[in-house]
Amino acid sequence: MPRLRSTVVVTALALGMFVSARITPWTHDVTAAGETNAYFDALVSRAGFWKGYSLRPRPGEPISSPYYASQLDTPRNGGYQNSSNDPLFVTYDATMDAAKVVIPAWLQVGFSSTTLSAMTAADTKIYPTVYTGSYGVVGRQIKVDTEVMLITAIDANTVSPRGLTVARGQYGTKPAAHVAGAALYVGNNSLPNQLRVPLNTEDGSTYVFTWDVFYTSSFVKTGLAGNKSFQFSSGGDGVWLEVKTRMDGGSQVTRPPGFNPLAHVGGLDVRSYNKLGGDANWSSTDGNLLGSSVAKNEPIEPINQRFVIHPDRWMRYWVQIDQRANDYDYFDMWVADEVQAPVQVYKRVPVSVRTKDSSINKFWIEFNDSASRLPAERTTDFRDLVAYMRNFAALRNVGDIQPLLLRPVPGVVPVAGPAPPGNVRVTSAP
Repeated sequence: MPRLRSTVVVTALALGMFVSARITPWTHDVTAAGETNAYFDALVSRAGFWKGYSLRPRPGEPISSPYYASQLDTPRNGGYQNSSNDPLFVTYDATMDAAKVVIPAWLQVGFSSTTLSAMTAADTKIYPTVYTGSYGVVGRQIKVDTEVMLITAIDANTVSPRGLTVARGQYGTKPAAHVAGAALYVGNNSLPNQLRVPLNTEDGSTYVFTWDVFYTSSFVKTGLAGNKSFQFSSGGDGVWLEVKTRMDGGSQVTRPPGFNPLAHVGGLDVRSYNKLGGDANWSSTDGNLLGSSVAKNEPIEPINQRFVIHPDRWMRYWVQIDQRANDYDYFDMWVADEVQAPVQVYKRVPVSVRTKDSSINKFWIEFNDSASRLPAERTTDFRDLVAYMRNFAALRNVGDIQPLLLRPVPGVVPVAGPAPPGNVRVTSAP
């Protein structure tokens, strides 16, 4: 798999060589290093490394390339975007040396929706050129030119053209006339084109998945109740195990102590799409149930420890799945950030990888919220939500996970690459 900025140590290990200088190939003190990608590079060289997606440029790919990090590209160009449509909303950011995830506050349905007919400043009906279910939410915001409106009623689906009744001039904007064919936008809370990287696990192995994310302060005070940030799909790439960001802090059970909605991004938990009520004997179930010790599946309870997500810090997740044949599979999760040490959020939860193919098919960078309208907290500035992702790695049968639980280092702005060492000599191993 592609990776970048591998050190001399990683390269030498991969080639079965040694470096005649005092360099440690694997250290438990990665957090002390200034290289933000050293952890991933060390995982790539480690025994048990299985698959990895750096979400950064491939070696030698020119900066003039239109989609610099091709893993982020459309399928027709060899990437993992879950759509063949442009534009891309997950792109490479050279300053952060990471994938930039942008959730736009306003989105054209199908990236091309417009108004069917002209509007005067007094009209209370608007007709989209193409009606889709994206418009079918009373209370959702729409925008034409600089005017924001609220949908108050929707024509029955027997009416053609199907129109929307709107309240004009909302959120400090003023009613205005709009020409036919003006761009029509809807308020948006979700990533339009997700990124889904292949996994395809098998029974009989224990997998560890780890990745880094950086939530900017744009996520503070959104009030969103359940952003489905990351997904492990199973059963023909269907939703299965969902890592959520609770920007409202979450339920009383999952809300982290000290959560402050004015300063923090939120809490986190996991939803399982397996059903409750599994028998102690997995073979007597339909293969889609949680074990009897699980009290709730949305979110999974019991929760072992809680964690508050801070803005503008790199954060690291670890998910471990002990995937067993004809038995419950066991799920664990840890999180940490630049300041907070790793905590185990979930411990030995019995889940069921879907029996349709007995595989965890893909990892999704999803960032999807069921609440389609913009919450009040985002209507003062109608800001986009921006996060960064880097270095998804999957390991298999590594044994004790504790040596892998290392905090991410603070991000650094790359200025120039380090000069090559002048006193290091690479020779063949004796």
